[in-house]
Amino acid sequence: MYKNTIFFETNYLRYGITKDGINTEFTQKSTCKNLLSSNNDYFSKIVLNEERELHPLTVKYDAPYLTVSYENGYNAVIKVTEHSNYLTFALESVKGGEFRSIVFLQIEVNIDYKVDSSFVATCMGMTLNTSMQEYPGRNSFLRCEAFPHIGIDGVKCAIIGAPETILNAIMREVLDEIPDGTMPKAAYSGPYAVDCPDATRTYTIGGASRLEDVDEYVNDMKQFGITQVHMHQGSLYRQGDFKVLCTKGDSELRAMIKRYHELGIQVMLHSYTFFVDAWNKDIGNKYIAPVPHKDLGVCARFTLNEDIDCKTDVIKVAESTVGVKDVFGYLEPASPILWIDDELIRFKTITKNEPFSFNGCERGALGTKISEHKKGAEVRQLNSYFGYIAPEKNSELFYEIARNTADFYNKFDFDGFYLDAIDGVFVLDGNEFSWYHAVTFINEMFKYLKKPPIFNCCYGPQYPGQWYARTRMGAFDSASRGYRDFTDAHSAFNEKFAERMYLIGEHGWWALYPPVNERLGWQNKIMHDEDIDYICSKVLATDACHCWHGGFINYKKIPKLASYRDKIMLYTKLKESNYFSKDVKAQVRKPSSEFDIVETDEGTYRFRHTHTDRHRIESFEERRNIFTVFNRFYEQQPKIRIEALYTEENFHYHN
Repeated sequence: MYKNTIFFETNYLRYGITKDGINTEFTQKSTCKNLLSSNNDYFSKIVLNEERELHPLTVKYDAPYLTVSYENGYNAVIKVTEHSNYLTFALESVKGGEFRSIVFLQIEVNIDYKVDSSFVATCMGMTLNTSMQEYPGRNSFLRCEAFPHIGIDGVKCAIIGAPETILNAIMREVLDEIPDGTMPKAAYSGPYAVDCPDATRTYTIGGASRLEDVDEYVNDMKQFGITQVHMHQGSLYRQGDFKVLCTKGDSELRAMIKRYHELGIQVMLHSYTFFVDAWNKDIGNKYIAPVPHKDLGVCARFTLNEDIDCKTDVIKVAESTVGVKDVFGYLEPASPILWIDDELIRFKTITKNEPFSFNGCERGALGTKISEHKKGAEVRQLNSYFGYIAPEKNSELFYEIARNTADFYNKFDFDGFYLDAIDGVFVLDGNEFSWYHAVTFINEMFKYLKKPPIFNCCYGPQYPGQWYARTRMGAFDSASRGYRDFTDAHSAFNEKFAERMYLIGEHGWWALYPPVNERLGWQNKIMHDEDIDYICSKVLATDACHCWHGGFINYKKIPKLASYRDKIMLYTKLKESNYFSKDVKAQVRKPSSEFDIVETDEGTYRFRHTHTDRHRIESFEERRNIFTVFNRFYEQQPKIRIEALYTEENFHYHN
């Protein structure tokens, strides 16, 4: 062994660091192959506030502590523990001055998992405030970082190098070492996702709006193989305080979910994470009115420049309004709502030169009481995204909404979650720390759950900590054209993230076209049989979860939708019964490969290769209205479909 190298070992891995802090080995012990990338780098570094990096000068090991001396007189102590199947690195202290972050472990490995994934390198953060570069799974960059901005106490990670056949078991060992309540853990989450028997089911978003409609809605769902329903916030319950909005209150919602269960349908809680619904005139959210909660999020603060009475509609402030947002919408991180004392005020315009003011004000907005206010009072602009009010980061309201979500889940016996709008977490504390606040909210929820959920949430690649809660990953908004290209892109995403991290991939959200729309065929391209075959064959071949938007319900009105029904049901039945072998699925999942399913004379099913030639006829002129195709299969009668162009020929073409 190398004289100047410090080694740490498990049953399967030998990891080496030189005494000047350079990674030198990440060796698979059974083959003696060093899998470390050729980009040998320091195993640790300190990043100063001005983005300057400090590298190790010396590393000393007195078991179990690594003492690292960096440039500029900084030093850190890292506790290293060798377990049978993994190593842990816990940051004990950092001294020497202020800094932006410390990377207390970083390793780059050279493993091409597409060629050979028999041995896998994995990094697992073991605390909420430990930042990972990648989701746990087949990793290339094993990097853990801590930030004083959110606190560095207790940061810790685990490093695994092991055969893939036992990786999941080792990841579960690591999870067992993490104290309950400090990270989101559940029976169908993270390394346990693959054990969830219902994770690959098909779901829809919406559902019946009344108890008496549940049976009919479920019958319609089952026509398309749908056995899960997402109850989206805003219809049957209100986001934030989770007040039930059913006509008959809690008893009706409870009866609806019970009836779904009796009919074999699982029900998911589809909430908007930590946001508060506030905008409807009579919304009545207790966090907004009659007195705004003290922890509502604020994106700008000012000082009232003069007394105002109950009729004042111009709010003058002492500070400049030059940088204040005055464009508001679904994807704009601000709101047109001012908050003074216990009153909310909606403004229309902003004066951005002296005297600075907010103009055209609607007093007593969102159900608050109009009041007089004295000069010097604080004027706050409420923070908002997706049209909902955000709480302050790390506030009691932030955690209370997490507990509300868990209590609602428990009270009404839901089966899982889709945390929508979690990608709006950046409005709390900027993009850099979105990962932390997202997983902190999830963890607060998980601490109070009484039943393990099937869990998914929107977005995700930049929030690796969500892995510990996730069962599924990969929901995309619906495409309205280019269905096959979109399906291939979605499959590639699932392979890169969900499958690589041992989560259940998802294909959705898909809307079946044509919709009920007087502009039929305008913008949204009609789906045809080969599109349905393509989508469903890739879902089957990748063992993914699937989602159909609620438009399927219109199959009774639109014959084309009804024609999809039997085809979708067949794919769903064969997927759920795991009818096809892995080798067959591997062929079908290839990008651009077209298949349909046929029944043989013996009553069995097989995939059949298909091919679609597309030609655009733009004119009836000679030589512009002829095309030739090559039949790559056996002799057969071709199927030809003629579609109208979406635009007419250029008006000036013949002029």
